[in-house]
Amino acid sequence: MTTTTEPPTTAGPVELPWRERECLDLLARGLTNRQIGRELHLSTDAVKTRMSRLYRSLGVHNRAHAVVRAYELGLLTLDGA
Repeated sequence: MTTTTEPPTTAGPVELPWRERECLDLLARGLTNRQIGRELHLSTDAVKTRMSRLYRSLGVHNRAHAVVRAYELGLLTLDGA
């Protein structure tokens, strides 16, 4: 019996609401929740809520894993497209 630590695959592409996508893009650039809030004109609590939803959508539990998973799913690319 083998076990794996890889995240489960999704049945289809992950589609994120535009605000979560904006948060993901800024998260990938290394911005803090406070900085993301300033950039998007959102409260820090609103950013935290969107991050929680983003983590749930991606099946992760933290910022670093969210960015890695987004690259794996093609939501982010190295060329910024």
